[in-house]
Amino acid sequence: VQLCVGLPQYDPLFSNKVELLHRHNMPTTSDTTGPDGARSSFTI
Repeated sequence: VQLCVGLPQYDPLFSNKVELLHRHNMPTTSDTTGPDGARSSFTI
């Protein structure tokens, strides 16, 4: 199962959440043209 997580840039905790994902080796992709500021996906 692959799960996708979207983090909107307007979220006050955006930078904390991205840092947490990076700390656990979950790469994020930035797409500033869309509604989400960063996206991450992982497989269970």
